[in-house]
Amino acid sequence: FDFNSSFADIFEDLFGMGGQRGRGGASQSQQATRGADLRYNKGITLEEAFKGKEMPVEVELFQNCPVCNGRRVKPGAGFTTCNHCKGSGVMQNIQRTVFGQFITTSTCPHCGGEGQTPNEKCEECKGQGRVLRKRKIDVRIPQGVDDGMRIRIPDEGEGGEYGGPNGDLYVFIHVKKDKVFQRQGNDL
Repeated sequence: FDFNSSFADIFEDLFGMGGQRGRGGASQSQQATRGADLRYNKGITLEEAFKGKEMPVEVELFQNCPVCNGRRVKPGAGFTTCNHCKGSGVMQNIQRTVFGQFITTSTCPHCGGEGQTPNEKCEECKGQGRVLRKRKIDVRIPQGVDDGMRIRIPDEGEGGEYGGPNGDLYVFIHVKKDKVFQRQGNDL
């Protein structure tokens, strides 16, 4: 039983140790993550709710950079281990007092907790890995949709970080009041 190793594992499990290298050798902050889900509110008429309709919606979202594919570096360029944190992604500050030693850790401000810095940042995304774009998506509104229903469109949300998969797009339907008819469940 190695007390020091187990004690460190407990702290890592509880507090994450942001950016420490995992078993795979890559920093945890550089693992591909799924993109955010997006919500889009769409108002439709009672007639459109009755008949159903296919309609375009325009969303503004972050997509994986088409040049670097989310890697954040210029194609062909690589990364250099951060000199400030020595690749750990965290900085430690040790203070000695009469009561003992206090150690605080924080994310390395030079590499952003990644443990490495790009040799050359991608020019398209400025080293962010994602770019903000507008996109038109055709959404099929099914017949009989009711106010407050949502339609899930898989993989049409924001692009994930480090080339991760896209999130989903959720279209929330709002049926506008009609001048003549009023809907109560499935009845007019």
